[in-house]
Amino acid sequence: MDSQLSLSIVEIVVLMLGAIVLGVTIHFFIASKRSLQSSSPAAIKQYQKEAEDWKLRYFNEIEIREKELELLRKKLADSEENNHINSIEAEETRIRNKKLQAELETLRNQQPLSAPAATGKAGYMDQLFQAQNNLKEYNDKISLLLGQIDIIKEAEEQQQEILKSNEALTGEIDELRFKLSQKEKEINSVRQ
Repeated sequence: MDSQLSLSIVEIVVLMLGAIVLGVTIHFFIASKRSLQSSSPAAIKQYQKEAEDWKLRYFNEIEIREKELELLRKKLADSEENNHINSIEAEETRIRNKKLQAELETLRNQQPLSAPAATGKAGYMDQLFQAQNNLKEYNDKISLLLGQIDIIKEAEEQQQEILKSNEALTGEIDELRFKLSQKEKEINSVRQ
């Protein structure tokens, strides 16, 4: 039982290359594990620092938002209170207006009875004089408007005349173009 192990040179070379590759792989694995272990605490500290920064920013933002929310709540409460006060004042003003209108109506009803006797012919003459002035103003305005209407009519008539003369000139231009084309045809036929 003598068994012999025989290997060719090719097999030995392949086995040697396999051993070298295995050695290099184990070496890089161990070296990378060591570098990860040595750099891990620094990376973990950096990540922890960034997480703390983000947490601090988050809490600051929450605090700012809570302050803004509280301020908005105060403003809302103030505006609701002002609205309530304004509605009460508006209701009181409406009641006062109704009372004043009622008093005004009673005074108007009493005034026609006492007014003619008190004012007499002088009040009537003042009203006539005021009506006459109003009529003069309206008459002046109507005259002014009639003058403007006449100016506009004249402008329209001039525009109509210009349009008619433009149409006539356009017709003459077309006629002259036709005659010109006829003459050019005659000239071409004479040249030929």
